[in-house]
Amino acid sequence: MMMTMAPRVIAIATALLCITITTAEQQSPMHLPDILQHVSRMQEVLSADNINSELRNFTSHYSALLNLQSPLRVATHNLSVDCMNQTFKFLNNLRSGAPWALSMLDAQAKIPSGVLNGNFLWPGNYEQCLSVRALGAKNESLFRGKYCSAQIFPPALQGQFITLGLCLPDICDKDDLKVLVLAALEELKQQAPVTTNCQPVEAPSPDAAAICVICLLSLVAFIVLAASLYDILIYQPVLLCPPDEVLLPQTPPEPLLTEPSTNDAGQHRSTLDVTDYTPLLKREDVAEEHAKFVQSNTSVALRAFLAFSAYSNGAKLVSTRITSEDNLVSFMSWLRDISFQVIINASVSVDSFFFLSGTLVSYLLLREMAKREGPMKVSWLKFYFHRYWRLTPTLLITLGFFICVFPFMGEGPLWNPDISGGPCHNSWWSVPLYINNLYKPGIQCMVWVWYLANDMQFFIISPLLIIPLYKKPVLGVICNVAVIAVSCVSTGVITYIHSLPADFPMFAVDVKLAQFVASGLPEKLFSILYRVCRTDFFNKIYVAPWCRIGAYVIGVLCGFTLYKTSTSSFKMHWSVVVAGWAAAVALALSAIYGLLNVSRGHMISWELNAFYSAVHREVWALALFWLVFACCRGYGGPVNAILSWRPLVPLSRLTYCAYLVHPIVIQWYLLTMETAFHLTHFTEAWYFVGNIGITYAVAVVLSLAVEAPLIGIEKLFLR
Repeated sequence: MMMTMAPRVIAIATALLCITITTAEQQSPMHLPDILQHVSRMQEVLSADNINSELRNFTSHYSALLNLQSPLRVATHNLSVDCMNQTFKFLNNLRSGAPWALSMLDAQAKIPSGVLNGNFLWPGNYEQCLSVRALGAKNESLFRGKYCSAQIFPPALQGQFITLGLCLPDICDKDDLKVLVLAALEELKQQAPVTTNCQPVEAPSPDAAAICVICLLSLVAFIVLAASLYDILIYQPVLLCPPDEVLLPQTPPEPLLTEPSTNDAGQHRSTLDVTDYTPLLKREDVAEEHAKFVQSNTSVALRAFLAFSAYSNGAKLVSTRITSEDNLVSFMSWLRDISFQVIINASVSVDSFFFLSGTLVSYLLLREMAKREGPMKVSWLKFYFHRYWRLTPTLLITLGFFICVFPFMGEGPLWNPDISGGPCHNSWWSVPLYINNLYKPGIQCMVWVWYLANDMQFFIISPLLIIPLYKKPVLGVICNVAVIAVSCVSTGVITYIHSLPADFPMFAVDVKLAQFVASGLPEKLFSILYRVCRTDFFNKIYVAPWCRIGAYVIGVLCGFTLYKTSTSSFKMHWSVVVAGWAAAVALALSAIYGLLNVSRGHMISWELNAFYSAVHREVWALALFWLVFACCRGYGGPVNAILSWRPLVPLSRLTYCAYLVHPIVIQWYLLTMETAFHLTHFTEAWYFVGNIGITYAVAVVLSLAVEAPLIGIEKLFLR
């Protein structure tokens, strides 16, 4: 089917250029001899400039195609007069061989190689188009080049689309381009949805909102710089020059971290040698007691100011102590490889964080209740405030940057200045309220933070799951298991009733493209996976808290198990350890590779599809249950050694900031590209390493400027 589809694809591009020319030439319908004359002229220009031999070959083929059509009719009354006049000037200069007109034609999209291999991105030359300066006979300025793009969704492509980059006079807009594209489709007897977009000729100036956010970020940067300089030049010298011993307090203040705490990336931290009193470059001859004494005699305002010092925050951060493609069809064949299942089924990694979050909240809250002899003496206001303060300010800074500043940070044929404007302008407020997964989930602002909404909702109700475990353990376990069962049943029923895929099927595109090459995949399987394009799976399953709470509750039970086994000398027989690891490995492999045959085109029943959807995330969480429990109780072996490797600790402190900015880094890279890139395993690994490196570099800045200072301020007032 791909072979029969290709002529239609190429016809659209060729006919589009022909219609652009003929539309501007005259407003009356043009007959076949005129059409062939323009096609011939286009061939001559292309030949003279040696531009894209493939397009020259196809133009002659479509001369015959147009010969079979009725006379060309273009709805010129829908085309703006100014756009038509300027295009007419372009054509006159093209006939006379004006260099700028040839450059403008050369900047248009052309038929590339690899169309049959899925190369549907034909961007043209963005920079060349913008550099066009149209001059008249007397060297007067006529217009400038304006880069526009059209996305055409032919039914034969089953959800894929062709992107054409076209260079138009700057007076033309996206509505003019849409008129031309629809006329081309009509002439080819085709119907397809079309979207168009035009890039601004001049880079847009930041609006008031962007200026406000930039000023706020500049203020934060200034405070960080000022606090760091004060810390280095004034405060640290005081710490490095201890007074006489008689001035030291007889009883050292209580250490800042008196019991294990957690960060929101799900990492466990015990008492650290590196504290708020420790500078980045620690001198062994400085008494820790003196540092505590100096800070205890420092005003609250100055300590709050010093909380922004990147110099001191850096010590905590770096401490290792524990506290669009041009070969889409070829790429889709990777999805059938057994090694690639780890990537396409990576959505269970989100459940890993749900599990860890539940484990840590449960374990620490149970310890706190035991320390205070009951839940009634726990400071629940601090319990909830700490969570909100820990997450929200950094989230708001990132949100403001994404909405107000990010649209002005790029340009190119793929860049969309309104990338964050559409959904964010109407629903940004739902993000700091942590209800964005419930309020219009299909058009979320910063769609990747749906996880934070789920996690916050689980955190809010966590005492209802944990207090029964403290008061009546048996009843508490029964209640938690019941919640898991209800979540599994709900997920399975929703999947079955709405005919949804079992997991986030990145391989769905593979199934659709396979239809083009007659792979013979079952139509029923195709119908299941195609529904993802309508976001049913994302809205009804992927972000729904009632479908994702299972892994969190299993984490709560894991934290309860760790708490109950921490007060005694817990030992396991070697056979139990071996059986536990074998079961964990089997469960993890079944969750990751359970859909391997599906990705290779084998049919599964509706019932099995719903069953896998219902339980595979909980199965993955059960495997993590054993891993965490075994490592914490001394049965982790090399697994525990790897996961506890100290060089990973600084990275673990940056995971929350990295999580927030990573999708922004990826979007910026992809949307500023001017050509398609060829996918290979090596290039994917290269892009991955590069994106991760840039992400963590940005995360360091965000952490030092926002996250770490606010944590320090919270400790100052609430410890």
